[in-house]
Amino acid sequence: MFGRGFDRLLRYLSVILGGLIAYLVLGVTYEVIMRYVFNHPSQWSVDATEYSLLFILFLGSAWVLAGEAHVKVDILLVILPRRVQHVMNAVTSAIAAVGCALFFWQSVTQTWTAFVGKEFIWKSLILPKWPSWAVMSFGMLLLVIQFSRRAWRFAREQPEKELAEKLPDGVG
Repeated sequence: MFGRGFDRLLRYLSVILGGLIAYLVLGVTYEVIMRYVFNHPSQWSVDATEYSLLFILFLGSAWVLAGEAHVKVDILLVILPRRVQHVMNAVTSAIAAVGCALFFWQSVTQTWTAFVGKEFIWKSLILPKWPSWAVMSFGMLLLVIQFSRRAWRFAREQPEKELAEKLPDGVG
């Protein structure tokens, strides 16, 4: 039940982030035209693009991980037996979950400090700091959950059963 709801949340976020990527394309195009064609750069476009990249990175990482679409250096892993691969994937995912949990805790602390201290980011756009930190916190929480799910999945999977399910009927 939780897993399906979490996957739905990740898909919902991916749609929003797709819109944000479209905004990036339009925003950068607008800035290039304003700067180089009209010699009148905007005051806000670069800052808005930077914030968009922050949102895309932190809110999209768990979705990418859930789809196993992240970059993996598996040159040694692929030559190991399937069971060892599963153990290695479970261990590295558990370590990553702990690392993301530490980052989550730190970003929550920074979010609270920025909120209570009424801290601002002073650039062409003057914005409170805490929403940026909150996005980092939420994104890291999503990664903690997804890495934990991944570790659990690899820890409990039985490679022989997985292989048997991939083979056509009557083979193996």
